[in-house]
Amino acid sequence: MVNPARASSGSDSISSSVDKVFLDCFEKQMNSLKAIGLTVAAGRSQSTLLFGLPGNGRTFALRTVMSLLARDHSSAFASILNVTPASLFGIVKSLDGLTNPFEAISKQSIAAKRPTLLCFEEIDAYSPPHILLEARPLESGSDFSRSFSNSVLTSEFASFLDRIMIEERIWVVGIVNSPGDCAPAIIQRFTIPIFFGMPELNAIEAIIGNMLGTNRGKAIGRLLVRKTSEFGIYLSFNALIYACNEVNREKTLKELSDEDIVSRILAFRGSGITAESVKRYERINSGFINVSLNEAMPFWSKELKRLEVEHS
Repeated sequence: MVNPARASSGSDSISSSVDKVFLDCFEKQMNSLKAIGLTVAAGRSQSTLLFGLPGNGRTFALRTVMSLLARDHSSAFASILNVTPASLFGIVKSLDGLTNPFEAISKQSIAAKRPTLLCFEEIDAYSPPHILLEARPLESGSDFSRSFSNSVLTSEFASFLDRIMIEERIWVVGIVNSPGDCAPAIIQRFTIPIFFGMPELNAIEAIIGNMLGTNRGKAIGRLLVRKTSEFGIYLSFNALIYACNEVNREKTLKELSDEDIVSRILAFRGSGITAESVKRYERINSGFINVSLNEAMPFWSKELKRLEVEHS
């Protein structure tokens, strides 16, 4: 098995102690991912877009589902290829200027004898010329420059997705913050959008109770939500979990009042996400969010029940 590279997002900060809470909070998303994975294991190809504001555990969710599939369905997946902008930079660096940088990925994916997950992180980075600029200096008029302009690179990636997505037993996943800001030619290739939103009150309460080992999770969670509302900010799952980890290091935790704990969480939280940013995000990505919540996740949640009956 090809081990995926460590995620560049903050999802690695989620400790194993919150696995259950995470799964409970993301039941619909996780059910959708598991159902899609099972259809790939059965021989179909799928393409999925995982999106949401930074720090809400998309990469962690995908890895958790892959672990569950490997545990419960021994023949489900044997190959995981994780492609980050950095790894794609490396591929481009190793090629001559006239070679398509996606061919190596295509050959490796198609050659797999068992179902394969092909995950592209930060797919918004494949649209602008970041890959080209990072890979090597471009000399005006060079063969490389003429062969891989920004528009050509976007076209080549879209073409690669079209080729790979018709192969059986391949699950292509794109991870992105804001699909509305990406090149339509790329985004439209990912047919199943799954939205990871900001944590709701019950999720915040569960994480605080689990991470801090306290039965005061509900009271502290409600107080935290009230405080963040006053400040006009939202906390991502990663920010909340990181803050709880830091608070939990304090030996006098039991002696702290709810107000003190909330103050410490806010002190460790980082910058947070402003309410204005969330509103702008929802405005730009409303179409993707509506499809995800009203069509994609309900359908795949039902599919999971059917697939589990078939596998039982």
